[in-house]
Amino acid sequence: MVQWIMRHFDDFLREDPTKDRTGVTPPIARLIQIVQRINSVGDSATDDAIYLACRSWITQFFPNTSRRLEKLALRLWIHKNQNSQQTINLLDVQDELDTIDDLALRLQFALTITLLDRHIKIVFYEWQNRPSTIPEAPPHRRMPSAMYNILSLPVTGREFGTYYSRNNDNTLTLFAYTNIGRQYVLNYHNLLTDFDGQRGANVLALSGTSYLPDSTTFHVNDPQGVLKPEETAQDAIGRSKFQFLPQFDGKDRPIRVSGSLSSHKKAKPKFQELAQSLVTVNGSNHLVLELKTLRQLGESNPEHWADRDRVLVFTNSYAQAEWVADQMRSCLPNMREQIRHLVSDNAEKSKRTKPGALIRADIEISGQTDCKILIAPTNSIGRGFNILNSSGKAAFGAVYFLTRPYPHADDTRAIAQEMNRRAYDWLEKEDFIAWQQGDGIAHRAELLRKTANKYWRSVEQRSYYKTLRDNKDLCAFPRYDLAATTLGRIVQAVGRLIRGGVPFHGYFVDSAWADNSAKKLAALRVGDDPNAIKNDTEENSLLVAMIKIVCNKYACGNNSVGNALYKPLADALDYTEQLYWE
Repeated sequence: MVQWIMRHFDDFLREDPTKDRTGVTPPIARLIQIVQRINSVGDSATDDAIYLACRSWITQFFPNTSRRLEKLALRLWIHKNQNSQQTINLLDVQDELDTIDDLALRLQFALTITLLDRHIKIVFYEWQNRPSTIPEAPPHRRMPSAMYNILSLPVTGREFGTYYSRNNDNTLTLFAYTNIGRQYVLNYHNLLTDFDGQRGANVLALSGTSYLPDSTTFHVNDPQGVLKPEETAQDAIGRSKFQFLPQFDGKDRPIRVSGSLSSHKKAKPKFQELAQSLVTVNGSNHLVLELKTLRQLGESNPEHWADRDRVLVFTNSYAQAEWVADQMRSCLPNMREQIRHLVSDNAEKSKRTKPGALIRADIEISGQTDCKILIAPTNSIGRGFNILNSSGKAAFGAVYFLTRPYPHADDTRAIAQEMNRRAYDWLEKEDFIAWQQGDGIAHRAELLRKTANKYWRSVEQRSYYKTLRDNKDLCAFPRYDLAATTLGRIVQAVGRLIRGGVPFHGYFVDSAWADNSAKKLAALRVGDDPNAIKNDTEENSLLVAMIKIVCNKYACGNNSVGNALYKPLADALDYTEQLYWE
């Protein structure tokens, strides 16, 4: 049914949604009529008549929707009762699902945004025809105009549109995908060669994560050489340790956060529960004990651990960081002033920051303040910051990866990065479908664009880790991509903790990092046989996939680049405590 609906919308959006067409199916013809009506209303996106038209569209063309929702509610109710020790009311489950009225509102919203998208594209593509009374530069163009027609076009064609992001406080986001930006980086060394024969500049990538061959987010190209990392930093990583550290609820069940992140209503209590477990005696109290351990290490081994009794806690967003910080402050009233959470630049500008908020400009001096616990999104301080103590060494002695990072379907930047990488992969693939089936340049270009747009849609429709599937024909290996990208984020994060050649402690907290290992640890807590539970593999565990890719692919054999960059980290990850894997 979902595929059928998507086919309708693909056909509907293939041409201008405000113009009548001949030969279209009744569902599409009706959608065009509704959009035309929205366009004529003009000043209201909540018109009751349009809402009723949307509701009528659903009930007429998908008459079994109500019955499908009832069946879905029953299946969810059965599943939840099978996996819960308390009876769950069917009405509570039904409240979690959309009704026909909800779906009608969603359709009305989607069609309104479709119209907005259409109007914005006119501004994007026809800016040169603007009235003479508007002298401003194009509002969407960030790229220097000199580069606009030099860099290659995306394989999808230039894209400009609107995205709805539930993960970003229910906001609409505009995006422009105009050129393949990495072409500039990959060809910078030949910048003047074709023009006047001069040898171009040597290009130095200052981040080691520029080499992560499976990551469409980080990898640039295979380097000609590597600046040898400092031996003190390599030794520090070798003396560091990692541990899988799932937390458990009052019934000794692992606390799983990932999978609930799309809904603030569901995610916030999970984060609060996780935070409470880390800092209270009713839970593991691990974070508080870790601060004491770091203080003791500073006394017994001051060269490496003095003045480093601070911890970093990484989440996936600023909102999550604030939830965790608030919960920890309520559980640790004596440390309220020492618990900080990072806030976005927008929050800083709007002056809506709460007590305990830390602005990005103050990150690097936080190690010389009374801050003991800093909660922040992984991407916000993953690199580019040196957070040092008064001795010039890494101020934080431990890091907690509270959640498993997972790309959002509405992250157009990540999708564009993947498409750019695929453009080069397909160019080098001799048996690529467009090159094999295309008859002439025009036909090949048409097939390329059609394949690329279908690929973009498939990326948008990715869901859970276990459902990710490879597609060799399209050079798509999403699990390897996600594992390598996650490895890059881990590398950048621990880079904040080894400055000055010092070791660190790293903890993976969300049970979703390794579900089976968490279940084994839960079995040990209640006296059950942990061997009855299978070990984790790369098929179900992102943490295991990440360890395998760095140990078996990058830091192995005669891969001189991978060994130079990742060997000590690979060895440390290979011995992650409390992780049962194969």
